[in-house]
Amino acid sequence: MPATKTQPIAACMIQRDSFPDDILYEILSRLPVLDIIRLRRVCKRILNASYERCIWLNVYRNSDFLLPDGPFPSQCARELEKLLVRAALVRRGWASPSSSVPFTSNRTFPRELPLYGFTASVIAGRYFMLAEIDGLRWFDLDRPTKEWGTPILQYLCGEVVAITGLLCHQVYERTEKFISAWVAFVRSHKIVILKVSFTSSGTYMEPIMELPAHNIVAVKMDYGFVLPIKEFNHADEHMDLYHIPTKLKFSLPMHELVHTLSDLNYMNYLITPEYLVLMFSQRSETAIEIYPLPGVLSRNLQDNQLVCSHRGIYPHSISKVQPFNLEPHSSSSNNTSSTRKSSDQHIAFLALVYTSRNPMAWTSKIKLQLVDIYFLSGTSLNVVDRCDLTLNVGIATTDLACTSSTGSGLAVTHSTPGPLLQAYYISHNSGLKDPMKKKWLELPRDLGSRELLAFDGYRGRLCVIHGWSQMDVIDYIQDP
Repeated sequence: MPATKTQPIAACMIQRDSFPDDILYEILSRLPVLDIIRLRRVCKRILNASYERCIWLNVYRNSDFLLPDGPFPSQCARELEKLLVRAALVRRGWASPSSSVPFTSNRTFPRELPLYGFTASVIAGRYFMLAEIDGLRWFDLDRPTKEWGTPILQYLCGEVVAITGLLCHQVYERTEKFISAWVAFVRSHKIVILKVSFTSSGTYMEPIMELPAHNIVAVKMDYGFVLPIKEFNHADEHMDLYHIPTKLKFSLPMHELVHTLSDLNYMNYLITPEYLVLMFSQRSETAIEIYPLPGVLSRNLQDNQLVCSHRGIYPHSISKVQPFNLEPHSSSSNNTSSTRKSSDQHIAFLALVYTSRNPMAWTSKIKLQLVDIYFLSGTSLNVVDRCDLTLNVGIATTDLACTSSTGSGLAVTHSTPGPLLQAYYISHNSGLKDPMKKKWLELPRDLGSRELLAFDGYRGRLCVIHGWSQMDVIDYIQDP
């Protein structure tokens, strides 16, 4: 007897015209993202229904995928679907049982980079930002490879200090069709702040403000705040913090353990929507200071002076830190200081830490740890390790990059010499059996010695500089 093809009972019911549309939309919105796509082959009615915006709107709102901020009223069904499919593919690659994440494509930037006198970054995993002595240029990495070498935007101003650490950016609005970012760089003893926008109809650039930049060694930026790190003559000198939307300036003392210029090498900084976190790493512990930003505990703000509200000790030496966002990342980036509100007195961050450090040994174990800071009554902190994994990298120097939002994240560690490149899927959900999973990131064979330039977890894209002057873009999912 010949075999007959059958359909699920639910699919057969859906094909009946009497099945209400609103119930159909509700059913589809509760299915996994890739299952919605597959069901389009069942019948024309499901096919048509699967393009309704209300379905993808509900899926986006209820998803635990790593997603950019949204959904926004301007985002159509197709854009929401693309973001969700991309996130589903990234999750499948990073969280699957396999031991590695294969790459789907590798492209080399056609322009050779200078050996010296440049620094670079990548905005939203797409726009390659190159700073050279004569100015800044931006290149669209989603254009056909033959068009990569032509900048889509440039700001030629001369006298740019093209040194690592003096170029940074913050994306404060991101959709598939519109990306806006603040960019900070140093020229002629000034920090220049630009607003750059990339849209489907063109590119735009606008100078926003200039800040003093004498003896600057690094610039940090997030949530609309700019923190210049500068050399100092006396330990009692103050640091300056600037708020871009309001153009206000605030001051705060340096960390209480910073006494000499060399001490700046042991500092890490975190800017959250509500707090500035200063961390000073010692051999076996890290001293943490918390400064509420304007609008949070504003009673402590006098004459634009930030006051430390909490101090505490983390019992390991921290090497590198990245924020781990429990809320959408840029939800507060456009707000003025007076509109932000304190949530649950809780900060999370991802850190590379030295553990079991022997005073007589040159090396120690390095771990990747997800850490929670809870603010207790008074001025004390409770610092808790939520989950961790050991990195077997010996004496290698290790860099850390992370993309996180609403309690989930993807991270990459890059260790040299080696070089070792590992990927991590991380969840802040304490109910998971394995909240942190590690894999190897597969790489093209011709990429030997290299430097991690940028990682974008929303796209599953890695950018590296290798051979001193080549930039490669490696994608780990096929873009939908």
